[in-house]
Amino acid sequence: KADDAKMILDETIAKYGHVDGMINAGVHNAMPNGFGKMTEDYWKNAIDINLHAHFQLVHQFLPHFEERGTGNIMHFTTIAGSVGLGIGKQRHSYAAGKAGAAVFTKRIGAEYATKGIRANVIQIGYVSGPLVNRAVAQGGADIDAVTAQRDSYVPRQKQGTPEEIANVAVFLSSDESAFINASDIFVDGGGSGCTYGP
Repeated sequence: KADDAKMILDETIAKYGHVDGMINAGVHNAMPNGFGKMTEDYWKNAIDINLHAHFQLVHQFLPHFEERGTGNIMHFTTIAGSVGLGIGKQRHSYAAGKAGAAVFTKRIGAEYATKGIRANVIQIGYVSGPLVNRAVAQGGADIDAVTAQRDSYVPRQKQGTPEEIANVAVFLSSDESAFINASDIFVDGGGSGCTYGP
């Protein structure tokens, strides 16, 4: 919500004096339930978190970046937001919200480039970590079996780690990446560069 985004901005400025960059990594239920279980409320909640929340953050932070003449916006999504991930039941509202936020992010990067502001999208592939483990536990599946299956989807046969994603965000936050703007950065171990199967 707008008030929440403003609070984040105000508290950060109060503590650090200014903001250099903003990362949106929020997510609403990414369980692959398929469209058959979609309800209007479920759809709205997913779009609120995956798209509208990103708008609220950008809406609050962008004027601060304009005033400073510099700023860096990053939107974390998954490759489900750019491709029809899988051939079975999937994450329709999640994918739609993330895809919308990705295009919105790139538009901000293009429009505000002359003001020293960049905005990029990090498209994340299969990653192991607490979020996935919690979802697997909620679904009642065996974590070892799910991990092995997810590992097999990555060309190197091993999922990424949260640290590997964070390293890319650190690079995009640095001056060394100054010419990268309004772009999709795929951090997926090569998954987006090939089709599923042997």
